[in-house]
Amino acid sequence: MLPAAAWGEKTGTFTNADRTVHLSEKAVDPPGEARADLDIFLDYAARTALRRI
Repeated sequence: MLPAAAWGEKTGTFTNADRTVHLSEKAVDPPGEARADLDIFLDYAARTALRRI
């Protein structure tokens, strides 16, 4: 299980059903070793030697 940060613990964007894009600012620091989803994905890609074609 990967310790991922929740929506209030990371900065990012989201799109509503009416196609408006909103910026969500980080409200609090993530607990312990939790990281943002993108950070986890990039680390996984680097460790498994995934590359863009």
